[in-house]
This record gives sequence, C-alpha cells and structure tokens, in this order.
Amino acid sequence: MLRTIACALDRAAQRAPRAPALLVPEQGVALTYGELSRATRAFALGLRAWGVRPADVVAVDLPNTSECLLLQLAASRVGAAVATVKGPEELSKLASSVAATGGRLSATIAATPDSFLAGAGAALPLGSVTAGRALDELIRGQPDGEAAEPSAPADARADVALAYWAALTPLTQADALAQGSAFAAGLALRPDDRVCVAVTLCHAFGIASACTGAMLSGAAIVLPAVGGIRGCGVPEERAAVTLRVLAAQRCSVLVADTHTLKALGSPALVRAREPLDLSALRTGACKVGSGADFLDADVEFAGVPLRTVGKRAPPAGGPAAEAPPTPPSPLHPA
Repeated sequence: MLRTIACALDRAAQRAPRAPALLVPEQGVALTYGELSRATRAFALGLRAWGVRPADVVAVDLPNTSECLLLQLAASRVGAAVATVKGPEELSKLASSVAATGGRLSATIAATPDSFLAGAGAALPLGSVTAGRALDELIRGQPDGEAAEPSAPADARADVALAYWAALTPLTQADALAQGSAFAAGLALRPDDRVCVAVTLCHAFGIASACTGAMLSGAAIVLPAVGGIRGCGVPEERAAVTLRVLAAQRCSVLVADTHTLKALGSPALVRAREPLDLSALRTGACKVGSGADFLDADVEFAGVPLRTVGKRAPPAGGPAAEAPPTPPSPLHPA
C-alpha cells in the first residue's frame, strides 16, 4: 500500500523508468520517471543534510517550476511538509499551529531575494535558501558543497502532513493519494497521457489531484510557467502560456480553473489557437469551487469536454452544506 506521493513516483519509476515524467518547456526540463525518482531522492538527502527532519514545515513561495514539484516530492520522503504563506502574519500563525502539534517551522525557501520569506528565515532554526545556486545545491543533495548522507531516508507515514495552504489544517499524504486516485479514475488517465497542469502546485488541486493522479497513472506532468503561489496569478498570462504548451507538448489532458479557462476564451487567444494543433487533447478538469468532487456538468475547451471539480451537494435529507457554484457555460463552440 502506498504511503506517500513519493511512493507513487517510485512505483511509476519501477514500472516504466524511461517513460516521460516531468516536462517544463520554459526551463528546458525533461525528466523520465527514473530520473525524477533519483532527483527527488538526492533532494531529500540535501534537505536532511540541511537539518530538515520529520514533522518540520518549510515555507515557500515558489511558482510552478520544476523546483516546486521536486521540493514537495523530496519533503514527502523526509516526512516534512511544504507551506505557502502570503505575509508575516500568516507565517506567525503557521509557526504557532505547527508547534502545537509537535512540529516546527524550520526554514524558508524564497523564489527571489526580495521575497519576505528570504528575510523571515533569519528567525527560524535552519534559516532561508533562495532559488538559484543555493537551492540547486540542495536539489543535488550537496548543501554548501558538502557531500550528503549516502542513503535515502525511509518513506514517511501516510498520516503526516504534505502541505499547508491558507487554512492551518494540513493536507496529509493519505489525502493527496486519495485525491490523486479519484482524479486519475475520473479522467481515465493513461500512461501515454501528457497532463498539462495550468494550476498552482501550491494547492491540493495541483499537487494532489493533478500531479499525484498523473504519477499514479504513469502519465507525464507538463508544467506551463504560470505565476501565483495561490489563486490564479494573472489569468491572461497563464492562459497564453498554457495554450502554447498545450500545442507544443501535444498534451492530452488539461487541468485548469475557471479564471484560466475564461481567459482562454478571449478573442485574442481564440485567434491565437486557430493555427495551433490541439488534436491531442482528449479530456481535462476545471476547478469551479472548493472541494475535490467531480460534478455533473461539464465545460468545454476547443471542442473537448472538461469535467468540473468542486464540492458536491449532500443528498436530500443529509446535513446542510453549501452547494457547488454553477459552472460557467461552454467557452468555445465546437
């Protein structure tokens, strides 16, 4: 039985080590499942050599880059969690919440030197690392140029935290595996699929549903360079780069939210996609509200139906709950 999302990666690597696992065109990254498994093991060694230990939390503000996915998989191996915070007040609340459960907020990894996380790390046990050379050394398993431990840490328990978002209730490894399994089944993901993840990895829909679902299926994860550690960043920019990547990488599955899908329907981007070949696209999912349930209504992009994801209303007579938002009408005529 799988315990962590890293276990899902390793199983896929054992089954098909040469199959494509991670494609990030803007970074020139193309890793097979075997390579991704080895890279995250090395990164886990780097985290341990830095001092990250089980039940630790590392606060980050990384965008949708290869480093962001590698970090979450490496932290999964260590038994640590990744958190996204927007400011000092959130960071303080997170530190208190984690300490109350016996863990510690140990370090920060900042996307840029001027990020507030770069300075906030000074007050934490392990300090801060900024994306660039120092983070690259961690990823290679050699922080500060020193050799890391020779063996990888054991996989963490399924009930440990994988990530924290705005709420202080963590997403556990078991939660992520369950969401990924449901997502893979709902879209009938296959090993030959290329899953374009146009939502932030720093959210359960990105890391748990889309990425874990892809790994459980042996499909390739394709990351457009989209910004915004939470929410949608700039929808028009996200949509433009998503469109390019969909065509260039021959993606068969699109994972998006309502903001991106609406922007993809703008007149400029409808014109831009006319010369593009999107014939590989066969299915996808669009986040329309909180929750991870597949809903009954579909939306459409480029003539392809996309399933909507949100919170399903309880059956009649069940406990009251907020009904899921009404999905947007189809954005593109067939």
